[in-house]
Amino acid sequence: MPRAKNVSAKAFAEELEARLSALTVADLRQLVRDMAQEVSPSGRRGFLERLRPRRPKPVDAKVLGKLNTLLDDIADLEDRLEGAMAEQVDEGWHDYDDEGTDVYGEFVPELEDLFDRCRAAYDSGQPTLARKAYTALFGLLDLGDDYGRSVTLPASVNIEEEMGRYLRAVVDTAPAGNRSERLLKAWGDLLESGLEEADKVPLEAIFEVTPAPLEGAEAFLDRLTVQLRDQSGYPSDAWLRGAVRLRHGAEGLAELARTDGTRRPHAWLDWLSAIAEANDPARLFAAAQEAFNRLPKGLRLRAEAADHWFRAASALSDKPSALQARWEAFRADASVGRLLDLWETADEPARQEWMQRAADEMRKERPAPGSNFAVMDDESDYEGEDEKDVDVDGDEEDFDEDAEVEDADDDEQEDDEDDGPFGEARADEVFLAPDDDFYSQDRRIVAACARLLAGDLTGVLETAKREPVLGWSSDETTQPLVLPVLFAWLAGWPGRPLPATLAGMFEDALQRCNEQGGEGEETRTEARFRETLARAVPAWNVAPEERRALRAASIKLATKRVNAIVEGLHRGAYDRAARLAVAAAEVLLSCESMAAANKLLDGFSTRHSRKRAFIAELKQRRQQMGNG
Repeated sequence: MPRAKNVSAKAFAEELEARLSALTVADLRQLVRDMAQEVSPSGRRGFLERLRPRRPKPVDAKVLGKLNTLLDDIADLEDRLEGAMAEQVDEGWHDYDDEGTDVYGEFVPELEDLFDRCRAAYDSGQPTLARKAYTALFGLLDLGDDYGRSVTLPASVNIEEEMGRYLRAVVDTAPAGNRSERLLKAWGDLLESGLEEADKVPLEAIFEVTPAPLEGAEAFLDRLTVQLRDQSGYPSDAWLRGAVRLRHGAEGLAELARTDGTRRPHAWLDWLSAIAEANDPARLFAAAQEAFNRLPKGLRLRAEAADHWFRAASALSDKPSALQARWEAFRADASVGRLLDLWETADEPARQEWMQRAADEMRKERPAPGSNFAVMDDESDYEGEDEKDVDVDGDEEDFDEDAEVEDADDDEQEDDEDDGPFGEARADEVFLAPDDDFYSQDRRIVAACARLLAGDLTGVLETAKREPVLGWSSDETTQPLVLPVLFAWLAGWPGRPLPATLAGMFEDALQRCNEQGGEGEETRTEARFRETLARAVPAWNVAPEERRALRAASIKLATKRVNAIVEGLHRGAYDRAARLAVAAAEVLLSCESMAAANKLLDGFSTRHSRKRAFIAELKQRRQQMGNG
């Protein structure tokens, strides 16, 4: 589940003032009364004490009094942490099996206090101290022992916000004519460290981490924009787009996209997001179509542009355009989720036709990734899918800055020769994010879901039959999705409950619809697909003889898999073979009789009578057969 985005200090202060301004004295009194009702009995005295008038106190006095020793305390903690890590050198790997063990947990409370004091240093008007302290703290976080273990970041610390405050301190303490150079150098040091969150810090954080305005912001952004245009890599591109948006707004992003959108495709999406914030559907409609048409073919980013197109069309009550946008989004980023979006947008009579069209689209050759790019980035890997083995389902960084930065009042310092750590951008470089892969889900799974919703049961089963019966753990086979769905339908779903074994197998099969996203995140679509499939089943037009043929072919395919597992001595999959055998028998029990179900299972028992481990699994499953 995505983490909720924190509200920046600047946005919080502005929103707070806006809300207070909108309240009358009577409103404020009532608000305090309502808050008082939520206070526990033990907290009532403290609540009343907080209502006493007081002078503004920007920083806790106790914390402020400890700032004089902040740098020394960080250095002391670093020494002790390094000592503790040195003591771990004799620990064997056999002692390091529990990843949940926090070996250096004793240092976490102290680390939390040091971060509190860093914030206090900046908030109390000591940016130079804050900059030095953050530099030392980030170096401390980057320490690791021989086994790759490090001190755990305190739960109360938002490292991205702390990095933003550090970078703001760098800007605040740099000479007026050298701020952008100092900023890029400091940010580059963070990126090159072991702190993975550094690439998630947006340029906007420097402006949002404090309510205080940045003096000379326009000149600063102009200089920074010029420097970022010549820098290599996606992080520098993200900051360039941020600088353009802060300086010139949506119009600046539009110009950047139109002049350099092939190399910087994310500029198109930033432009659309800026327009969307203005709540002007007509303008967004035209912009989204332009962006979609000009974004390089093969990029999933086209689907995001189509999403804006859909939202604008929906706001304008333009149903044909909304449907077309859904279709183009599906073509650009084929996934079960987008297939369901298409289903929900289409009118009832045309849904099966659109699903069949989607299945046909999946059979087409994929667009060549970057076919209308200049040249892809050397570090990007878009050569297509790697070959996968068939599985038988059983088995210290330096953050120090240049010495001349130490004196923030020295306005005579010369510019850095090194404007950043990213290298010079090539003329043919395309700026893509690490997760800008071209397809989020295997097209065979998407095609199978489309055919099922279209009612093309014979077609989807024929495709499944051509796949190997072993290797269901692979994401590239449709059998573990198609076979349980057909079994469930043959057994009467959704009109009646399924027997226990088949029900469990059916629910597991629907998990094949889930999509893997960036950073291991999963978009769970099985519930949506289950609900949509339940609505689609009544429209399946299957003659009785075709239904019998589908049942026979499905059970034959299941039998082939069970035999292949057992005869191949894949003992780790015996339980799954027995489960599939009983699920097939439950289909016969629902459609024909107990005698037919027993005949199927007796056949397995006879054929594999010498495989005692399998027979034991089958016997256990068989005892549960038919229970629902």
